[in-house]
Amino acid sequence: MKTGYFLMAILLLMGWGSKGSADEGVRRIEVVVQTDTFRLPATLTLPSPLATIAFAKAQKSAKTTSGAGSEKGMSASGIVSEKGMSASGIVSEEGVSALGIVSERGVSSRGNEFVKIPCVVMVHGSGPNDRDETVGPNKLFRDLADSLAAYGIASLRYEKRTRVYGAASLPAGRVLDYDVEVVDDACSALALAAAHEEIDPSQIYLLGHSLGALLAPRIAERYPSVAGAMMLAPPARKLPELMLGQGLYLKQLYGKMVGLPPMMMQQLENLVEQSRNALRWGTPQYDETIGLPKGLTPSYIEADRAYQPVVTACRIATPLLLIQGERDYQVTLVDYAQWCTGLMMRKNVTFRCYPKLNHLMREGEGMGTPMEYATASPLPSYVVQDIIAFVRK
Repeated sequence: MKTGYFLMAILLLMGWGSKGSADEGVRRIEVVVQTDTFRLPATLTLPSPLATIAFAKAQKSAKTTSGAGSEKGMSASGIVSEKGMSASGIVSEEGVSALGIVSERGVSSRGNEFVKIPCVVMVHGSGPNDRDETVGPNKLFRDLADSLAAYGIASLRYEKRTRVYGAASLPAGRVLDYDVEVVDDACSALALAAAHEEIDPSQIYLLGHSLGALLAPRIAERYPSVAGAMMLAPPARKLPELMLGQGLYLKQLYGKMVGLPPMMMQQLENLVEQSRNALRWGTPQYDETIGLPKGLTPSYIEADRAYQPVVTACRIATPLLLIQGERDYQVTLVDYAQWCTGLMMRKNVTFRCYPKLNHLMREGEGMGTPMEYATASPLPSYVVQDIIAFVRK
C-alpha cells in the first residue's frame, strides 16, 4: 500500500546466495525471494548450533507438558515471565551438550539424525518497507530476527516489492491490490524458507505486522501448510475507516499543541475529508472534487472491501497468535475487540493485549503519538517470548 505509515509522513513532512556473516554462531545469508520476474533481496537468519539444539530440547519439553509457561509464570494479562519461560524448558549450555553435538555438516541430535529448525517469515506493514521494517530508528523485523535466533528459531525477511520496484511493481494485466502488493510475495517467501535444507518444512510460521497481520489469514489460506500465523497489531476494519480514525485522533492530539504549523492541521483536515469520501466510493454521495487519500486507488478500495479478514480467519484451521498494544492509535482496541469476538469459537487462537505497547510493539506511557516513532526503544522481551512460546508448542 503506497499510503505506508502515512501519518508518519505527515509528522515528518528462488535462489540462495553465498554471502553471509557470523555473529556468535548466528548466520545471516543473503537470499532472493522471487515471484514471476520480481526479485526481492532478503536475509535468512539462522541460529547458532547451540541455540538450535537448545530450542529442540525446549520444544520437546513443551510438547510433553501443558505448553510454554507455567501457571505461576503467567500474569493475569498473559505476560510470560522469565521464571515461567525457564520452567517451560529454556536450557543452558549444560543441557545442550547432553542433547547433541555440532559437526561440520550441521547440528545433529543423538545418533545421525540432524535437527531441522523452525523458521518465521516476516510480512511487512503498509508502505514501501525494507526488510527490517524500519520506522525512524526502530527496526521491528531485524530486532525480532536477532531475538528469535538467540532461541534457535530461523527467520526470513525481505524487501517489499513496492520498495524495490516502485511504480513498476505491477505485473502485466494486474491492478494494485492486496495480492500484488503483499500476498503473492509472502507465499513465495514461505516456499523459499521451506526449501532450505536446515529448515523443517513442517515448521514454517508466518508473522505479519499491521497490513501484514491483516493479510495473514489470506496468506495462510493460499499457503495452507503454514504451521501458524502471528498477527502483530492486526486491523479488522476497512482501510478508509482506519485512516479516518487516525486522522481524527491526530486532529484532537495536535489541536492541543501551541504553535503547530497551520499546514499540518490542513493536511489532517484533508485526510479526514478524503477518508470519509473513500467510504462513499461507488455511491452517488462520492465527491470527485474531494478525491481519495494519497496512495489509495479505486482498485485498492475494491480489494479492501472484498476481503473479510475475520471471516477468513474463521474459515482456516491455522493456529493464530494475536498481539495488540493498548496505546496503538493506528490499529486500536476497536479492531482487537472485533478479532476477539469473531474468533471466540475458533480453536487454536491465542490473544495477547499489553497496556504499554504502541503500533511498533514498543513501550510508552500516556496517549500514543507519532513522535514516539522517532525515538529508538527496545523490543519488550514479553513480545519475543509470546512468539517463542507459540512456535515451541
